[in-house]
Formats: sequence, C-alpha cells, structure tokens
Amino acid sequence: MPLTPATLTQLLPGLLPSAPVALLAELEGPLERLELKAQLQQAKARVVASGQLRRENERNQLRVRVEASDVDLAQLLPDVPPTRIALLANADLDAGEAGSKGHYRVVSQESLIAGQAVPPTIVEGELGLPEQEPLYTKGTLTLAEPGANTRV
Repeated sequence: MPLTPATLTQLLPGLLPSAPVALLAELEGPLERLELKAQLQQAKARVVASGQLRRENERNQLRVRVEASDVDLAQLLPDVPPTRIALLANADLDAGEAGSKGHYRVVSQESLIAGQAVPPTIVEGELGLPEQEPLYTKGTLTLAEPGANTRV
C-alpha cells in the first residue's frame, strides 16, 4: 500500500519524504508465538524486517532481523546529504522476572554518504535492564578503514 509523502509526514512529523513509500506488514500467530514480516520500499530503497515474539512461563523473547539496501536518507529527512546505506541488523531480547537482557549486531558494507564510501562498519554489543537497576549497554564499534582498522 503506497503512502503519500503528506500521509507519512502526518504519521511521523519528523519525516519529509520526497517520494511515496510502499509498506507491507504482516503479523501472524497467537500472542504466545507471534511472527512479524514487514517490507518498506521507496524508489530504490528497500527494507525487509522479520521477527518473532515468544511468551512462555512469564518470559518474553524477541528476535528481530532487518536488511536494508539503497536507503537514501535525503529522501526521508530534511537537510541530510544523499546516502546509499546498506546494512544487516540482528537483535534479540529476553525479558523475565529478573529483568531484560539482549544482544545486537549491525553490519554496514558498501554504503555511501554524500558520494563518499563509508568503510565496512560493525556495531555490536549487549544491553540489559536488570530488575531495580538502571539500563546499561556495552558494545564495540569496528571500522574497517583500509590501512587504519579501528575498534572502539
């Protein structure tokens, strides 16, 4: 179902799309075993997401995977240079009586910002929200810059 730029701006006021966006989303299954599939397309940009939500014995588990290609943020946001973003992201979250804990990994390769190549990039780590304690996250950023690999 195509969403016009005006409709999308009404739904998400921070966005100012310059072209229609097609969105398809499906939820299937009982609440204890819910499956999610979604696709978003705008011009050449394509984002595909899938996930599962499981509930068993007062414990919730969420798994999500997102694959994006040719995403041009300039077609969605004001004052942003042209981009061509390609990435793969995976995340999981387990929540129970003792709190929540999860992991994430985002890998970007062959992306461009303002016509400049972005080195292959990996962001990965874990996050947690233990019961009665503040949210925490710890992770690493790896940039595979030729001749100057960086890991923080």
